[in-house]
Amino acid sequence: KNENLSTRETMFAALQGTMFIGGSGMGANLALSISVTLTNHLGAPEDSIRTANGACIGSLATFFNEEELEKLIREKILPQGPSKEIRHGQALAIAGLMRYAPTRMSKMDLIEDLTASLLKFMDSDNVQVCNSANYAAGRLIIHLQGSDENAECLSKVVSLLAKNCGHSSSNDVRSFANNMVHMINISGVEPLSDDMVKSFLVPLIDSTTKKIPLIRSSSEVAIATLLRLKTTEDIANRLSKSLDPKSLEIFNRFLPSAKRVATEYRTYTSHENNIFSFLPAV
Repeated sequence: KNENLSTRETMFAALQGTMFIGGSGMGANLALSISVTLTNHLGAPEDSIRTANGACIGSLATFFNEEELEKLIREKILPQGPSKEIRHGQALAIAGLMRYAPTRMSKMDLIEDLTASLLKFMDSDNVQVCNSANYAAGRLIIHLQGSDENAECLSKVVSLLAKNCGHSSSNDVRSFANNMVHMINISGVEPLSDDMVKSFLVPLIDSTTKKIPLIRSSSEVAIATLLRLKTTEDIANRLSKSLDPKSLEIFNRFLPSAKRVATEYRTYTSHENNIFSFLPAV
């Protein structure tokens, strides 16, 4: 059974890489057949297959017939499925779309509808669903940041990702959301607006006081990259003036440490593969 699962994982990984690199040369009938197979695996019982399947859907979206692609997204991905496995698969599919085909999603005018579904998945009490959606949120923010399109979608996703960095989230969700803030800010995008930075900064500052190493460490790295402390203190100086007294006290106490963290290797390490970890880089 394990050998069979390993073989299936390898096949999905190979399919994903093949479609992303050379899918444009694939015949329409074959692409349609593959799309049916992928939608049938949205609720696969194995986590790894659902994960690879989400990446495959993202790769398929780079070349698939536009009418068929929109039908697949609207009928199979946007409506929340009846089981946690299907909802996890749907969240991973959105993550795949945001990772591999965000520009096409914009051109097809699907960002608003994808965001509406994404927000529901980000608010899930299931850790797998929530974190898959958090990853998709990070990729969506990277795509939208610096452009004028879908500003309302960007604002909503930032607000909910910031909430998932906060104390009301489970430790697994909180540390993962922190990692997504880090991923966004080392992706090469322009710095977020001060309002967006502040929405992340307040829960991240709170996390630096926690005893759980994973929470504290991930928040330290996220703050260092969010404030771009490796190259400037301007953002930190501006934002400190708008913090409430409690947050400001913690921030001032933590800032020297944050500057040190900004020079460490862990701030250069991407958390890109938190979701699609075993797939080939493309």
